[in-house]
Amino acid sequence: MTNVTNDERGFVSDLRAIVSTARELSYRMANLMQVTQNWLIGWRIVEEEQQGKARAGYGKHVIELASQSLTVEFGGRFSETQVRNFRKFYLTFSDLQIQQTMPAEFKSRLAAIQQTASAKSAGQGPPLPVQLSWSHYERLLRVADPEARTWYLREAASQQWDYRTLKRNIDSQYYYRLVQTPDPLKHEVIDEMRRMTADYEQEKSTFVKNPMLVEFLGLKHREAFTETKLEQAILDHIERFLMEMGKGYALVNRQMHIHTDDDDYYIDLVFYNYLLKCFVLVELLCCAQHNKSVTSLHLMP
Repeated sequence: MTNVTNDERGFVSDLRAIVSTARELSYRMANLMQVTQNWLIGWRIVEEEQQGKARAGYGKHVIELASQSLTVEFGGRFSETQVRNFRKFYLTFSDLQIQQTMPAEFKSRLAAIQQTASAKSAGQGPPLPVQLSWSHYERLLRVADPEARTWYLREAASQQWDYRTLKRNIDSQYYYRLVQTPDPLKHEVIDEMRRMTADYEQEKSTFVKNPMLVEFLGLKHREAFTETKLEQAILDHIERFLMEMGKGYALVNRQMHIHTDDDDYYIDLVFYNYLLKCFVLVELLCCAQHNKSVTSLHLMP
């Protein structure tokens, strides 16, 4: 890790507070907390860059410092590429009124940091859509046209589009095709989109048991444990865990490395369901003071 100056200790402390607080509350509002965390990290990085803008190369240093400090504290999901995405997320969606959707406990625990964030996020933009995951925003960030991006954001939130529906609609130029279609014929474009994405919009929890009761893992309530310990406990009781998941599951791999154009990912657990003929990717999230939070990792190529 890069040597931290005294002036930067507050910056690192703020980053740690943002991430640790978000992780502790993520079991209740996983998607919202992840999006809020990433927006706040992006905001704090931009603020730090502006304070040191007179120093040549300081922006690159801030990205490196953020990535290294968060990786040491919280694990390998804070690569420099991801941290740059957080920065881009804030700059692209800086007008989102995230204060309206933050839980009261989150606000109170980050009050010192948010005194400045509050002023910055009190713009005229829309409230942060609670329906959208970080995967949605990662795809929206790659839409260059601001008008199209705003339209996709609004439609994805109001229509509760699955990530795959959003990706398919962006890739197929759905917005432009709809805009260019005469009003009397727009319903044909909309109907076609709904037919093409019908499978995506099926209830996602129908083939993954929710909730899962895993007392057999031997992890005590409110016991502090790491993601590694949770993963090992699952592997030690893999037969019972597979039965708890439902019918047709088999373990394929652990800590599986996936390389994309954007970043490198490590999937905690990879399962295959032979009845559905699909893979299920699982990310394990833990908090120091809470039991567990296990969520499906929604990663699309």
